[in-house]
Amino acid sequence: MKRLLQGEEGLGLIDVLVAMVLLGILAVAIIPALTLAMRVASNNVDVASASQIVDQELDKARAHLPTNCAALQYYASETIGLNEADPRGTVLSTHYEIEQPFVCPTIFPATVHFVVWVGKEGSSEHLAEGSVELQLTSAS
Repeated sequence: MKRLLQGEEGLGLIDVLVAMVLLGILAVAIIPALTLAMRVASNNVDVASASQIVDQELDKARAHLPTNCAALQYYASETIGLNEADPRGTVLSTHYEIEQPFVCPTIFPATVHFVVWVGKEGSSEHLAEGSVELQLTSAS
C-alpha cells in the first residue's frame, strides 16, 4: 500500500457526516424564513394590485361620478363587474361606500364622503382603501 504523506489524509466519513448535519441544521433554520418571505411577497403583490384599482376608481369617481344624490346612491350600491383578477389569478373585489346613513343634503352645492376599498373576493379585509369628497349639485 502506498504510504500517505503527512497532512494528506483527506476527508473521513466522520467529517462528511458532520458537514451534512451542519448543512441540515442550516437548511432547517433558513426554510421558515424563506417561506415567510414568499408569503409576504405574495401579500405585497395583492396590496399593490388593490392599491392600483383603488387609485383608478378614485380617479374615475372624481371625473365621472354623477353629481346628484339619487344617481350617486345607485352608483354606490352597484355590484356588477366589480371583481377583477390580478396577474396571478387572485380575484379582488371593489366596494363603494358613501357615508351612512346617507341623507341627501338640502342645500347645494354640498359634498359627500365617498370611499372605495378593495379586498380579496369573499373577505371583508381591506387590502387598500381610499376616499374622496364629491360635490353634489342637486337632489335628482
